[in-house]
Formats: sequence, structure tokens, C-alpha cells
Amino acid sequence: LAAGPSQPGRVRPLQRPKVGPSKASVPLRTRQIICGVLFEDFVAESRKEGFQLRGNPREKAVNFSQRGEIVSLVRLFRRLELKRAGSGEGAPQFRIMLKPGGEQAIVGLFLDDELSWERARQNLREEVLSERGEAGGDATP
Repeated sequence: LAAGPSQPGRVRPLQRPKVGPSKASVPLRTRQIICGVLFEDFVAESRKEGFQLRGNPREKAVNFSQRGEIVSLVRLFRRLELKRAGSGEGAPQFRIMLKPGGEQAIVGLFLDDELSWERARQNLREEVLSERGEAGGDATP
């Protein structure tokens, strides 16, 4: 039973919203904490692969985290992963988008204490924009 004003001392447990939380309904501090969890997990995963988050990408990630910009942060991290995986000439360019309900799903993972970079990444999709190095159109040998 939920505690009401007439039942002091009983605390109502935090429950997930029945409708997905919007950016406006998720407090800034909560969004900052979510970004911090994602930041730490991404850095840890990157270190395992021999990569360090430095320079401009790190500054962007810190700024997004401080502002609680979950979507911008996960898009940045995914872009960095794709860049590492496809570095070199001819690497494709991608548009990184959140799946419908993606931010709400990430907040839900946090509320369920299951948030990780790997799980957050599952709420993204990539669209190939172009292949670098291609002249475009049909090329003749």
C-alpha cells in the first residue's frame, strides 16, 4: 500500500513512470548522473580496447555530461566507436540516430539499475550516408 499524508514514517518507493519519461520530466541532476554512468562505462570499455578518450572528443563528452544531454553523449560515443572501427581511407560516414523511445529506454535502464554503454548503444541505429573515397555514381574502370 502506498503511504499517504496520514501515514508518517512510511515511504513510497520510487517507481518507473507508466509512460516513458521525457527530457522535460527527467530532472537535470538525474540526466547528469545518467551521463556520468555512460561516460565512465564508455571510458572503461575503450581502455580495454586500447583507446583513450582525449582532446576535443573528451571535452565534448564532458560538456554533454554536465548539461545532461543524454542523446548527444551517446551519439558522440557511437560516432567515436565507428570511427575507430572504420578508420582509414574509404571508411563510410554514418548518421547516428536514436531509435524511437531510445532516450526513454536509456532512462529506464538507469531506473532499473541496468545501465551500461553496451545496453545504451542498443537504442541507436546507424545510417550510411556515403562511402569516403567514392566519386559517386557508376565508375568505369
